[in-house]
Amino acid sequence: VGITKDIPLELQTENYH
Repeated sequence: VGITKDIPLELQTENYH
């Protein structure tokens, strides 16, 4: 995943939930 640079891991998990 390379969206962590733009989106926090917390939000990343929500999108990847």
